[in-house]
Amino acid sequence: MKSHFDPSTVLRAGVLALTLMLPFSVHAAAPKAAPKATTVQSPIAEVNRLYEDLEYEQALEQIQRARQGTLTEDEQVTLRLYEGIIVCELGKLEQGGEIFETALRTRPTAQLPIRVAPKVAKLFETTKTKVTEELAAANKARADAPVAPSLTPNIQDPKTSPLTVHARPGEPRALTQRWYFWAGVGVVAAVAVGSIVWATSSPPFNPNSLCGGVCDDVIGNQHAVGIRF
Repeated sequence: MKSHFDPSTVLRAGVLALTLMLPFSVHAAAPKAAPKATTVQSPIAEVNRLYEDLEYEQALEQIQRARQGTLTEDEQVTLRLYEGIIVCELGKLEQGGEIFETALRTRPTAQLPIRVAPKVAKLFETTKTKVTEELAAANKARADAPVAPSLTPNIQDPKTSPLTVHARPGEPRALTQRWYFWAGVGVVAAVAVGSIVWATSSPPFNPNSLCGGVCDDVIGNQHAVGIRF
């Protein structure tokens, strides 16, 4: 029996087979999608999110956890301001004002990081004015405080003497800067010392040694009888 071979039938079968295999080959060759990167939020962003969600207690806990890590001064002040805002929202205005004051003493020019209720904003501005006035008064007191004179000579410059008086340009030199002043002081001091030494070392004056015997009297006595020469 003679078989009949139809080329078109074979062609259609091949096309059908390729069509069925194409999706599997594409799926196998497709690269795997990279995993999504995990977004790490800053502690301030997380506190702000909890505050916006009215999760005040959780926000305060997040602030305490954030302080256990390394923070910049700006982050510390911002977290302190958030803490004051949240405490005020919980109805503790006095405690919130104290927290604001702590932040403002660290950064007197700090501003609230978010919009708050009018009562909280007023409390913050009042506290800021108080801190600003106290710091200004303290700075003025330090500036007006008298400076105690230093009696210790400058040991860094051996040529400097406490007795040295520096004349201004164009002005005559002071007497203590002239050589003959100190020369005269030296002479007077030497004469005084010599006189003291002579007076303490010489024997007392005996008038009989001048008379060659016992004097009849001494000049200066009230009852002078005579003078022997």
